Amino acid sequence: MNKTWRKTLSVGVVLAISLAGCASKQAETKPTKPTKAAKPTQVASSPKQGGEQKALAEKKKLGTWEGDPPAFPLKGNEHTKDGAANVAAYWISATDYAIFTGNTEPMEKVTSTDQPAFRTIRAISESFKETGRYFGKPLKFALDIQELVSEDTFDNQFEVYEPQRMTEKGEKIPEKHGLIKVRTKWVGAKWKVLEVGAKDDAE
Repeated sequence: MNKTWRKTLSVGVVLAISLAGCASKQAETKPTKPTKAAKPTQVASSPKQGGEQKALAEKKKLGTWEGDPPAFPLKGNEHTKDGAANVAAYWISATDYAIFTGNTEPMEKVTSTDQPAFRTIRAISESFKETGRYFGKPLKFALDIQELVSEDTFDNQFEVYEPQRMTEKGEKIPEKHGLIKVRTKWVGAKWKVLEVGAKDDAE
């Protein structure tokens, strides 16, 4: 895949996750000494509590992934260029699902274990431990270009729109537009994802 493509999963949500590893870990905070609980008559709403309530309201408004994981497309079983594109699209949806829920099993079904794309799965798992689940709407994407790289290998490029989101810890992720390229290969009578790359519109 062209070197100008950043080796990341997506734009925005997983911008900090590279296929070489996980997102940078947040600095550890020193444990504080336990304090005595305040009497009920002394409890008052603090700015921190107000901020937490606001964040909860924002998360509720944004929503999160509800229901089952994305369904594997029937055309994904076809040894055709459409089959390759359908599996690539499924991989993107499965990645988005994993970011929301921490469940990478759908991704694992279509990712080659001995190729760079498989590191994406470990990266998401590590990132999920740090940030928790995401709140917001699913990615919107459409196939833009499909190129035959070699026999039974395709590069599938998608235009992607990622709505504004928020992490469980309250970090806001701005909306993004960009491209995701997914390389698929017919291996053992199945399409498998080998490698992925991404570009923001700004790049």
